[in-house]
Amino acid sequence: SATGRSSLLDTLKLENIDKSFKDIKLLPVNAKTKQLDDYPIFIAGDAYTSTPLQHEAAHEGKKVVYNCLNYPQVNAVKTLTPLGIVFSHPEMAIVGQSYKQLKDNGVDFVTGEASYERQGRAIVLGKNKGAIEVYIERESQKLLGAELFTEATEHMAHLLSWIIGEKLTLNDILEKPFYHPTLEEGLRTALKHARRQLK
Repeated sequence: SATGRSSLLDTLKLENIDKSFKDIKLLPVNAKTKQLDDYPIFIAGDAYTSTPLQHEAAHEGKKVVYNCLNYPQVNAVKTLTPLGIVFSHPEMAIVGQSYKQLKDNGVDFVTGEASYERQGRAIVLGKNKGAIEVYIERESQKLLGAELFTEATEHMAHLLSWIIGEKLTLNDILEKPFYHPTLEEGLRTALKHARRQLK
């Protein structure tokens, strides 16, 4: 059930298998394999998640089919980098871990920032509003997350999710090309701001 739809999990009457399964919010679903307790039952995608997003549901569904067909051999389902986009003007996105999540979990990180008010390409487009923040773990210097509120955020958010998934370091990222003049140059500005704080 992607966003806007409801899960039908409660209609399966799982409590007939085990009375403790009555409350679907408390089901013992293995977070790595998506297996329900020790049963040959797998609950994946947007049927049982806190992030009902279509691309995540499709990814999990494909991986869980493998577990179903090869049961009792069960493999972990690799999760995707969290990615949420709001199609507003300007667009908003959270990629990976948010500032709040990192703070709440006591992660030692630095924040790199870039305003788009004076960003070259944004000015030319007349869309020079918003900003981005990137979060870099201090010890590993890997990108952990980002929050964006700019024009073309949907595209930059995808790039950042792939970068986080590849576990690139800050220096690795800054060695990639940033074409001039593009909105993506603002990412480089934020990344360089983070790097200055690590010295």
